[in-house]
Amino acid sequence: MEKPQNNLSKIHSIVTASPYKPYRYAVKGIENQMNQFWINRISDSLSSSSSRFIEANSGNQLDGFIVISDLPWDSNIFKTRMASISEFVLNPNCQDKELVAHILLERAILSAKKDDYQFLLCKVYTDDLVTIHALEWADFLLVDTLLDYEVDFRKTPFDKIMRPTTSDDIILRFAKLEDEKELSDLARASFTNHFGRYHSDPKIPRSLATQVYVEWMHSCLRGYADYFVLAEIEGKIAGLIIWKRTSNLERTIPVRLNHLSISAIHPEFFGKRLFSLLTYEGMKLLNQESDIIEGPTHINNYAVQRGYTRLGWQIGDARHSFHKWLD
Repeated sequence: MEKPQNNLSKIHSIVTASPYKPYRYAVKGIENQMNQFWINRISDSLSSSSSRFIEANSGNQLDGFIVISDLPWDSNIFKTRMASISEFVLNPNCQDKELVAHILLERAILSAKKDDYQFLLCKVYTDDLVTIHALEWADFLLVDTLLDYEVDFRKTPFDKIMRPTTSDDIILRFAKLEDEKELSDLARASFTNHFGRYHSDPKIPRSLATQVYVEWMHSCLRGYADYFVLAEIEGKIAGLIIWKRTSNLERTIPVRLNHLSISAIHPEFFGKRLFSLLTYEGMKLLNQESDIIEGPTHINNYAVQRGYTRLGWQIGDARHSFHKWLD
């Protein structure tokens, strides 16, 4: 499919009008900059030779487009060619958005098959009903729902947030490469009974879904994480939390946005408020360089949600994840 290097003005008009912008809970007052960030993100995705741009037009009007992006990390773990529908954008002024969504998905699936992909991921806001119904029509499987939590230090200054009360035997420190085996064991213990999108997909064995989180630990120890903080109790790693600083692309947004990537607590140490403590310590590390810190969690992960609430975090948004295997 042709990439839209000469059609950015058409994309810009759709992006500007779309209610489904990235980080839309943070866009008030900076709509123009967020629109440009989105355009830059799309352009950045399309700079890869493996990406694909699929469009639907009526006359001279662009009715919608899809961007397919490679998932190299996932592909390596699952030994399967995997891709993501990283952008699925419909023109809000289109008269028949349902039909356009179906056409775009048909073309995207054909394009993915032509490129020998066996899997497609798509994440969509939970109120984007046209896209959700189109994905269901195309036999995409709903595999999880994420709540996007955020803490806004402009509204809730860090020095007004109380440090969680925990036992005195907890030691906090940064992860080291020599922790790798113990962190792998913690990931297996923590995520064996998980309910995320890998575990809820019936075509992915649960042991392999758990291995995703083990590999996540390995990647973070080798540079993916900006801050990798551990909680130790009596010499044993009881919990971890991983933070990512704002990306170069996100620095174009006039809101300093940082990220909680993932956290895990060993089941042996549940009930000790370790998630709250680790989250607080990460907030302390990042508060001087953050306006907002965001972090996702699954809709039924109530312990994490309680921990977020105690620390002044609020729900900013919600997204569904869908999988489709291209058999």
